[in-house]
Amino acid sequence: MNNRQLTIFRTVCEEGSMTKTAEKLYMTQPAVSQTIKELEQESGVCFLERYNRKVVPTESGRLLYQYACHILGLYQDLEQHLKETEGVRTIRIGANLSVGVKMLRGFIRAFEKKYPDIQVKVTVSGSVRLMELLKTHQIDLGLMEDLPGETDYIQEPFAKDRTLIVAAPDHPLAGKEHVRFEDLKKENFLLREKGAGVRDRFEAILRTKDCVIDPLWESRSTKVLVQAVEDGFGISVLPYCLIEEYLKEGRLAEIKVEDLCLERNLNLVYHPHKVWNDPLRDFMDIVRWYGHDEIRAMKTTDGMFHGQTDTNTLLL
Repeated sequence: MNNRQLTIFRTVCEEGSMTKTAEKLYMTQPAVSQTIKELEQESGVCFLERYNRKVVPTESGRLLYQYACHILGLYQDLEQHLKETEGVRTIRIGANLSVGVKMLRGFIRAFEKKYPDIQVKVTVSGSVRLMELLKTHQIDLGLMEDLPGETDYIQEPFAKDRTLIVAAPDHPLAGKEHVRFEDLKKENFLLREKGAGVRDRFEAILRTKDCVIDPLWESRSTKVLVQAVEDGFGISVLPYCLIEEYLKEGRLAEIKVEDLCLERNLNLVYHPHKVWNDPLRDFMDIVRWYGHDEIRAMKTTDGMFHGQTDTNTLLL
């Protein structure tokens, strides 16, 4: 069992097809099939089976896939560290939209002052996708909201993120005092796609209230949702940092619900056995400083943090 075999096997599991694997890895389909056959013969175990025209892993195959991802991830880490000794250095950061829009540029600018020759590769996506990238060692570190359920990954909070329920300014509930959760049940909800952290957090809160909603709209785009809310199609649940300007311009209005708390943590998320280098440690320290009382400016009534003169490069 070698690195090449594990790479091909992992790709077959992810693509669900020998043909697609061959295309992705620039191989022929017979070569892919032969590699899988050799792997199964060497191990004496069947790892794949066909189901509804797709190739799917058996129980043993699922176990091998988990180990293959881990082994190949360690191999990628080793390659990166070896490259670093030759002066070619890159760190790979994943971030959710809240961090990606409002904070990440400041973190990178502060990092580049110390490491001008190190490239920071960034992936901005939802938490489900970011966790996939962490598990397959395609990013070194995730900056995202709380993960649902139990996880083997370390979650280190560095900031709070406000989430608001918003409507068009002329909506009957906009600006109304003493709004309760029951008042929202008949509203049309316009939500981010499943897997987005803000959506998962909201639905988790709904489950504690024995409530399930069927969104009228779903979108990956905050801009699309904002425009739909402005046009009166319904109400939405969005992070404050992504809609701050719309609120200030009076294009959106907050619905303040007395019995609903939507505040969430933003976390550094990483594998407990991650091999750290100095640049990555320093990048993490920059993120941690964002939440430090001596560096973070006083919290204002709008729920955001505004940097002081000597630290605002960290707080963009």
